[in-house]
Amino acid sequence: MLSSTQKENEVMNVFIMHVGHPGNVDIDSTVTQHRTFDEVLSKLPPDAPKREYFDSNPELKAAFPDGRFNCLGVPDNAEPSFARTAIGNVVLMIPFWGEILSGD
Repeated sequence: MLSSTQKENEVMNVFIMHVGHPGNVDIDSTVTQHRTFDEVLSKLPPDAPKREYFDSNPELKAAFPDGRFNCLGVPDNAEPSFARTAIGNVVLMIPFWGEILSGD
């Protein structure tokens, strides 16, 4: 099924994102903790390009009417990977490669 932003001839990419080995990163918290628009806005500098988006974008506000959403922070060294993703892609979060490679 296509998302509302995908066209029929568009390719959907699948990405595997490494989110840290157990003990380094709490994957449950990373994936399930809710954030709020106010929390994001409080962390953005006043001149941040995305400030207006989080503050007043009607589509974003309609998608999360209670103002809560899941959000993953991206460290600087992971930014190139996220820059390759687009709306409609699938991103699988894994705690470490051993689980994928061993089948555990």
